[in-house]
Amino acid sequence: MGPLVGDLFERGDLVVLFASCAPTELWDISVLHGHPGYDGGLEPGDVLGIAGQEYTVVAVGDVALKNFRELGHLVLKFSDSVRVELPGQVNVVPRSLPVLNPGDLITVRHSCYSGGPVGPRGVSAEDVSEATGTRE
Repeated sequence: MGPLVGDLFERGDLVVLFASCAPTELWDISVLHGHPGYDGGLEPGDVLGIAGQEYTVVAVGDVALKNFRELGHLVLKFSDSVRVELPGQVNVVPRSLPVLNPGDLITVRHSCYSGGPVGPRGVSAEDVSEATGTRE
């Protein structure tokens, strides 16, 4: 987790997820993760799991799923608004900054069923950066 992730959350209710191949200038504000690929969907009512904490998806921007599939990139806004401000934004509730550690998982559970990660696997956060902003 980059050293500015907490500030971004406190000031803008945002958490930025990015695959570990993100440009270095984004490391400080991002939660970096391994990106084995994601082939599932993401829509309102789904539950996003981050390090064992659950967040209900309220709204999904037009390019959020494409960005997540291709870049491992999501802008999470902790808001109950059904409208997003950015096309890559996903609004989730409740407002609670996840506590992340290397090896934690990011999962998606569709609202139409209960189960584990969508697709063959969740997205592993093995490459979550340490507070120094460096990759492992």
